[in-house]
Amino acid sequence: MRTEHIFGGVIALFFLAFACLWMLAGYCPGCGPHWLQALVLVISACSVLAGLSALSCTLWRTQRLWDQCRGKVVAHPPLLRQVCQRLGIPLQQVICTDQPALFSFCIGLLQPQIVVSSALLDRVSNRELTAILAHENYHQRQRDPLRLLVVILARVMLYPLPAIHDFHRSFQALIEIEADEMAVARSGRPALAAALCKLSACAGSEFAANLPTAVASFSAQASRLDYLLDPHEMPTLPLSAKRLALSLAPFLLLCATALFT
Repeated sequence: MRTEHIFGGVIALFFLAFACLWMLAGYCPGCGPHWLQALVLVISACSVLAGLSALSCTLWRTQRLWDQCRGKVVAHPPLLRQVCQRLGIPLQQVICTDQPALFSFCIGLLQPQIVVSSALLDRVSNRELTAILAHENYHQRQRDPLRLLVVILARVMLYPLPAIHDFHRSFQALIEIEADEMAVARSGRPALAAALCKLSACAGSEFAANLPTAVASFSAQASRLDYLLDPHEMPTLPLSAKRLALSLAPFLLLCATALFT
């Protein structure tokens, strides 16, 4: 399974949920139409307000992080220039910020950019930096910050549906694994493993834990490390057929009721 499948499932579940509300407002045996339409309107309004709140919070946190990094921009070191040239990444799409923590991430919705800290550049080798930038460049080309934001908003707006939480966790795991596949192809598995070990042992690794949800960061995760150790066995994704059936049950029940009455 790929991220495209998970993302498509999120979009489909989102439209099914609102189609269910539309059907409920238009048809319900024994229910007063005005009362039912008011209920649907309240549910829809609560969902939209929750989504707008999550969107505002995420964009605010992302902008704060963006301002923090751009406030300490430094010139690209020779090592960074060399690796970017080898990978074909334009230098204007990579920002080097003078921060004490070791981190790299992809930020930006429509035109994502790669941000790396100067402390990270001082600690990694040429091949390790190649793995890191190849990983982030994959996020950049796939516009993963934007896709992450869409999945987060869907999870907030469809919170009562169990399947949306499975989709969210699976999507977060898969985008990192797919980016790692690109990193391994460009620099090899040992270089990627070494880079992950350095980040996981870094004293400033809590920086990545505080990143906004719309940021794809290069951080050590259990699912990534397991797949890195055994690439022939894909990690178990938290996708439950029972939870999916529970999420689809209201829509199927409405369809069956409208069909047989």
